[in-house]
Amino acid sequence: MRSGDEFWLASPSFDQLPDASAVQTVARKLLGEVNGAAKLIDGSFRAVELQDRFSDGTGVHAVLASGTAGARSRMNTGTVVIRDAQGTVVPPTPTPTKAPAYLDTADRHPAAREVLQMLSDDHPDWFALFKVKEVVEADAGGLGAFATKNEISAFGASANNPDVSGQAARHARHKGSAPRHSMTIDEGRTLIRRVVQGWLAAK
Repeated sequence: MRSGDEFWLASPSFDQLPDASAVQTVARKLLGEVNGAAKLIDGSFRAVELQDRFSDGTGVHAVLASGTAGARSRMNTGTVVIRDAQGTVVPPTPTPTKAPAYLDTADRHPAAREVLQMLSDDHPDWFALFKVKEVVEADAGGLGAFATKNEISAFGASANNPDVSGQAARHARHKGSAPRHSMTIDEGRTLIRRVVQGWLAAK
């Protein structure tokens, strides 16, 4: 919602929260899921952050020490101002058609909520991507429905092998022959996005 030149994130989750610190905690988790859902749809989406203000609609009455979250309550609904890392107000964009479904799934499935939060960073590294893979794999009983064997093999080799990904790899040493298939970190991000999209769609 918009108020003047600021934009606010509204959620029933903020209702009845006792103070700005509590709003900050809930808002961070919620915005992590929103950022993750947006990145699933558009890998170039730039994650937004929170401004540290809390208001009850009559004016700012608390400033959180960390300087990273801001919220107010209007008509019994808590809200949070959204700005990017440079402090610029982020205007609302049309909600992608799949985003509400992703967030609804996250609300019903803790594993989905965990994955969206993991994907909320602008540039997830091999460590984060591999964790997402592990969560999806454990929940779905495998990745075969969402990726080919060669893709899964290339992802694992690239994530773990320093001969492929250098210091960004999950391991410092590799034993054995060079992998037959590999991929770049951007290809890994694209693969994991597709895997998660398929996994969420199947829930």
